[in-house]
Amino acid sequence: MKLRLMIGFLLAFTGSASAADAGDFFRFLEIGKFAEAENEIGKIAPPRSTAEAFLRAQLLFYEGRFAEARALLEPIRSQGPRVERIEEFRSLVAQTHEKTSALKRFRGITSISGMPEGRT
Repeated sequence: MKLRLMIGFLLAFTGSASAADAGDFFRFLEIGKFAEAENEIGKIAPPRSTAEAFLRAQLLFYEGRFAEARALLEPIRSQGPRVERIEEFRSLVAQTHEKTSALKRFRGITSISGMPEGRT
C-alpha cells in the first residue's frame, strides 16, 4: 500500500493524528521495525478506538499474523468516507489469510507424500 494513501486514510479515519506521526508508523512497518511501529500507535490513535484497532490490524498483517488481523477488523463498521479503504484492506487480509492457509496445507501434503519441499 502506498504510504501517502495510508497516511491520508489515517487522517480521515481519526481526524486527530499528525501526518508526521502517521508517516513514522507506516515507515516502520515498511522496513520491518514492528516494535517501533507498535510504539507509534499510541501517539496517533486514541486507546480502544476504531483507529487503534485498524492500526493494530495493519501491524499484525505486516507481521504475517493474518488471522489475528482479520479478527481485529471484524467489528470495525464500514461507513462514511472510509468505507472503500476499510473494505479493501479487509479483503486483502482475508485473501492473504486464505491463500497462506492453503499454502501451509499444501506444504503439509507434499511433505507427507515424500516430495521435496523445493519442488512444490
